Amino acid sequence: MGVVALKKSGLIYRDTFEAVSLDERWEVSPNDTSRYELLGNALRLKSGVDPLFAFFSPLTATEEFVIDLKNLYNPSAKNNLGGLTVFGTAEDRLDMEEYYDEVEGTARSYPWMRLVRRYNAYSAYWSEDGVNWNVEGTDQFDVAAPKVGLYLMGEESMDVEEVRIFHSTKIKVSGLIEGSHVELVQAGKVISSAICRTGMSEAELDVSGVQLPFTGKFVVRLPENNTFTSTEVQQIWAGDEYNFEPNADLYLIDGSGNELPLIENMEKFLGYVQSTTQDYKDFRILIRNNMASGTIKSVKINITWPDGTPADMKLADLYRDINGEPAVKYAVLDYPSIAAGTVTPFWLRVRRITDSMASKGISDVNFGISMISTYIN
Repeated sequence: MGVVALKKSGLIYRDTFEAVSLDERWEVSPNDTSRYELLGNALRLKSGVDPLFAFFSPLTATEEFVIDLKNLYNPSAKNNLGGLTVFGTAEDRLDMEEYYDEVEGTARSYPWMRLVRRYNAYSAYWSEDGVNWNVEGTDQFDVAAPKVGLYLMGEESMDVEEVRIFHSTKIKVSGLIEGSHVELVQAGKVISSAICRTGMSEAELDVSGVQLPFTGKFVVRLPENNTFTSTEVQQIWAGDEYNFEPNADLYLIDGSGNELPLIENMEKFLGYVQSTTQDYKDFRILIRNNMASGTIKSVKINITWPDGTPADMKLADLYRDINGEPAVKYAVLDYPSIAAGTVTPFWLRVRRITDSMASKGISDVNFGISMISTYIN
């Protein structure tokens, strides 16, 4: 179980150019298909008389993003240039370029290039491995809706092996209380951490130096030292936005004793109540705190009904479990706390549809089970 819920993915786009055609979101200028080629593992931008641009159209309206470019380009002569561009006009643009250094007699090229936009500020980075980044600098470019993408000019081709675009180099976790400490753990090692500051309800974790995407899990420690540790390892992108939502999971025990997870907002058919032999049918349900650590508090269970359900059609009730049997009926089941790794059972009793209902064509009953909880005192 995770202690956070993903609210917004940080990933905007990723391509290693294995498809047979270029994604339609790329705008190539000039629109000449002879100037580029998909190789099966790279996009080759080809030389020509005019500079070649490949803009990723959605970025024009995106004011904060990170674009990473993995490429193979080693210019060997003056005026052979390529890289990333922020384009206002042909004369008014901001380039992060690879080029041939005549003084040194070598190519100034980088396996990885990164451009970070934060409104009108653009920061450039380069990397040997796509993980550890070196800053080149930051420039202001005051064009409201620039085109952003790749460019090439000169007499040599450039192979683009990967492009990945995401919202930020940070991960945001919301729904916190002041003083909460958040850690991102990978293979038992803390790779980033942050504190929810005074007056805030969120924390941001810097993952600018982490291989993307990556797998990890979250640990949230509250000021009173109640620590919530996820057992779920999940794939994470820089720019992801999460909400701290520790909760228990519900499992239905079937006729063979198997635990069947009840998934949020998904229907589950419980079965039939035999009209000739049963007035009702009981179902045992488990509340399981699957976290590695962290106590869930004030857990409340109740039945919800579709709007307009008549009182005589509300044929399901909740019962507290005592010694493995349904004992006392409650409108709302209330449990003060459920510790990590523990299970609390309860019962759902569904009564048979009456003959009068059946004569009206009513054959089934629909309802939901609501569970709410908190994690603070």
